[in-house]
Amino acid sequence: MPGTSYPIEKNFINALPLSQRDFAIKVLYSLSIDEVLVLATLAKIEQAPFDKIAKRFDEDSLIAIGQAVLLTKLTYIDVSLLNLDQLNLCVKSVRLCFYNQDALDLVSLTESSHPTFSRWLNQLLKAQATQRLRSPVHKNKD
Repeated sequence: MPGTSYPIEKNFINALPLSQRDFAIKVLYSLSIDEVLVLATLAKIEQAPFDKIAKRFDEDSLIAIGQAVLLTKLTYIDVSLLNLDQLNLCVKSVRLCFYNQDALDLVSLTESSHPTFSRWLNQLLKAQATQRLRSPVHKNKD
């Protein structure tokens, strides 16, 4: 959670235009990941007062804000606490924000520009691979 000792990737929000950052920071600390995922995919936000503030931005801006907030929020999730379905959802969310680029490629592509995110994504992919190996479905396929 924000405000704890987890490192978060600030560079996604910092890359937004100044006119969008304040709103993005408010969304980061106030909305759930589910609500941010809706914002990042559909440019919709229903929670007051954000619904009124969001009207200041066009659809593309809302999607960009949603994606920046989503990627930032994801980086403070402790992946060691997630089950396989949750890990898969995190990977899908990351790929959505990067136009379905391969998640493994994103680790190296973001290493210098978004180091906290890159480390988190690497941990996420390792945890996902480990969980898949432990999965009963995977074992039944062998």
